[in-house]
Amino acid sequence: MLEEKAIQEILVISAELAEFQRKFLAEGLSAEDKVFIYQDPNEAARLCITAIKNRNRISDFLKHRQTIVTPYSDDEFIVQDKFVVDVTDEAAVQIEYIGKAFRDWFLDKIEKPLSPNFTLDLSVLLKPLIDRSIINGLSKNRASVTLRELYFLMKNEQLDKHDFHVFYIPDAQGILRAVDVCWRKRGWHLYGLSAKKARKRPAGCMIISRNLAA
Repeated sequence: MLEEKAIQEILVISAELAEFQRKFLAEGLSAEDKVFIYQDPNEAARLCITAIKNRNRISDFLKHRQTIVTPYSDDEFIVQDKFVVDVTDEAAVQIEYIGKAFRDWFLDKIEKPLSPNFTLDLSVLLKPLIDRSIINGLSKNRASVTLRELYFLMKNEQLDKHDFHVFYIPDAQGILRAVDVCWRKRGWHLYGLSAKKARKRPAGCMIISRNLAA
């Protein structure tokens, strides 16, 4: 007999899966796949469990370097007012270049206030991986950060100018995009890229994500 605690855990897990049951259709299960599930649900469950156990674990591909707490702000974050090309000494953030895709996807965005004390992890990528694998390994919720947080890190010199940084940020339409950030001679360069392309990130680059345990 299952203990009461185990039964409760099963109910919670089942409820979580039920919330995302549309994913089974969205991911393109064939008619043959569906018949297999109907005929042998026990084996289908076993395959799901095996896939979960064999997934990329964060410690397999990221090495934690630093945790940073971002301050609470009750103001809206107007992106086009902050992300401005300006390399003068008076600039709040010295930005030398903003790529076209970044401008198209992000400059019209206005972000809502952050909840108090969001915490970010800065981690080193241990092996070459495509963006989709990194996002799946972290989970979308953990991978997704904001432009406000990116700006805070640049403004407060929390990003090492010798590193190449990768952020995953929702654009003005809510689509999660990859944002590359690196320092050149006079300021930061920012590039927006699709997170769905099979482009491998090299080992050694910095991945910025949310610390959900904080």
